[in-house]
Amino acid sequence: MFKEPYAIAAVGHTWSDSLACRSILFHRDNLSVRHILSSGTSKCRDIMIVLCFLFYMCTHHNITLQAIHINGVENNWADTISRSQVDQFLASCPMASLHPMPVIPLPLPRFK
Repeated sequence: MFKEPYAIAAVGHTWSDSLACRSILFHRDNLSVRHILSSGTSKCRDIMIVLCFLFYMCTHHNITLQAIHINGVENNWADTISRSQVDQFLASCPMASLHPMPVIPLPLPRFK
Protein backbone atom coordinates (compact mmCIF):
# COMPACT_ATOMS: atom_id res chain seq x y z
CA MET A 1 0.00 0.00 0.00
CA PHE A 2 3.01 2.32 0.43
CA LYS A 3 3.53 2.55 -3.34
CA GLU A 4 0.26 4.38 -4.12
CA PRO A 5 0.75 7.32 -1.71
CA TYR A 6 4.39 7.47 -2.80
CA ALA A 7 3.34 7.67 -6.47
CA ILE A 8 0.91 10.50 -5.68
CA ALA A 9 3.62 12.39 -3.79
CA ALA A 10 6.06 11.81 -6.67
CA VAL A 11 3.53 13.24 -9.15
CA GLY A 12 3.02 16.27 -6.94
CA HIS A 13 6.75 16.78 -6.46
CA THR A 14 7.56 16.34 -10.15
CA TRP A 15 4.90 18.76 -11.42
CA SER A 16 4.44 20.99 -8.34
CA ASP A 17 5.38 24.20 -10.19
CA SER A 18 2.84 23.49 -12.94
CA LEU A 19 0.17 22.49 -10.41
CA ALA A 20 0.61 25.54 -8.16
CA CYS A 21 -2.63 27.24 -7.07
CA ARG A 22 -4.80 24.39 -8.39
CA SER A 23 -7.03 21.66 -7.08
CA ILE A 24 -6.24 18.07 -7.99
CA LEU A 25 -8.83 15.29 -7.92
CA PHE A 26 -7.42 11.76 -7.66
CA HIS A 27 -9.64 8.89 -8.75
CA ARG A 28 -8.56 5.93 -6.62
CA ASP A 29 -9.69 2.33 -6.92
CA ASN A 30 -8.22 1.59 -3.50
CA LEU A 31 -10.53 2.67 -0.66
CA SER A 32 -7.69 2.60 1.88
CA VAL A 33 -5.58 5.03 -0.12
CA ARG A 34 -8.59 7.28 -0.68
CA HIS A 35 -9.21 7.29 3.08
CA ILE A 36 -5.54 8.03 3.83
CA LEU A 37 -5.50 10.98 1.41
CA SER A 38 -8.84 12.32 2.65
CA SER A 39 -8.09 11.97 6.37
CA GLY A 40 -4.40 12.86 6.16
CA THR A 41 -3.40 10.09 8.53
CA SER A 42 -2.26 6.48 8.64
CA LYS A 43 -1.08 4.01 11.27
CA CYS A 44 1.93 3.20 9.08
CA ARG A 45 4.94 5.38 9.90
CA ASP A 46 6.36 5.18 6.35
CA ILE A 47 3.07 6.30 4.82
CA MET A 48 2.91 9.17 7.33
CA ILE A 49 6.37 10.32 6.22
CA VAL A 50 5.14 10.41 2.61
CA LEU A 51 1.91 12.18 3.62
CA CYS A 52 3.80 14.82 5.59
CA PHE A 53 6.00 15.49 2.57
CA LEU A 54 2.97 15.56 0.25
CA PHE A 55 0.99 17.98 2.43
CA TYR A 56 4.01 20.21 2.98
CA MET A 57 4.57 20.38 -0.79
CA CYS A 58 0.87 21.12 -1.35
CA THR A 59 0.91 23.88 1.25
CA HIS A 60 4.08 25.39 -0.22
CA HIS A 61 2.57 25.47 -3.74
CA ASN A 62 -1.05 26.18 -2.69
CA ILE A 63 -2.31 22.87 -4.10
CA THR A 64 -5.56 21.35 -2.88
CA LEU A 65 -5.95 17.56 -3.01
CA GLN A 66 -9.13 15.51 -3.12
CA ALA A 67 -9.59 11.80 -3.60
CA ILE A 68 -12.67 9.91 -4.69
CA HIS A 69 -13.25 6.19 -5.10
CA ILE A 70 -13.94 4.54 -8.43
CA ASN A 71 -14.56 0.85 -8.97
CA GLY A 72 -11.53 -1.12 -10.07
CA VAL A 73 -13.34 -2.49 -13.13
CA GLU A 74 -13.78 1.11 -14.34
CA ASN A 75 -10.09 1.90 -13.93
CA ASN A 76 -8.85 0.32 -17.15
CA TRP A 77 -5.86 2.60 -17.77
CA ALA A 78 -4.33 2.03 -14.35
CA ASP A 79 -4.96 -1.71 -14.57
CA THR A 80 -3.27 -2.07 -17.95
CA ILE A 81 -0.24 -0.04 -16.84
CA SER A 82 0.10 -1.96 -13.56
CA ARG A 83 0.10 -5.21 -15.55
CA SER A 84 2.72 -3.89 -18.01
CA GLN A 85 0.24 -4.11 -20.90
CA VAL A 86 1.67 -1.02 -22.58
CA ASP A 87 0.30 -1.72 -26.08
CA GLN A 88 -3.23 -2.18 -24.72
CA PHE A 89 -2.86 0.99 -22.63
CA LEU A 90 -1.68 3.07 -25.60
CA ALA A 91 -4.54 1.74 -27.73
CA SER A 92 -7.12 2.76 -25.11
CA CYS A 93 -5.43 6.06 -24.20
CA PRO A 94 -4.15 7.67 -27.43
CA MET A 95 -3.29 10.96 -25.68
CA ALA A 96 -0.62 9.24 -23.56
CA SER A 97 2.99 10.09 -24.27
CA LEU A 98 5.09 7.41 -25.95
CA HIS A 99 8.09 8.50 -23.89
CA PRO A 100 7.75 8.24 -20.11
CA MET A 101 8.85 11.22 -18.05
CA PRO A 102 11.41 10.40 -15.37
CA VAL A 103 10.17 10.94 -11.84
CA ILE A 104 12.44 12.73 -9.39
CA PRO A 105 13.05 10.69 -6.22
CA LEU A 106 11.40 12.23 -3.18
CA PRO A 107 13.73 13.84 -0.63
CA LEU A 108 12.21 11.95 2.29
CA PRO A 109 13.93 11.78 5.68
CA ARG A 110 15.44 8.47 6.74
CA PHE A 111 14.70 7.30 10.27
CA LYS A 112 16.28 4.42 12.13
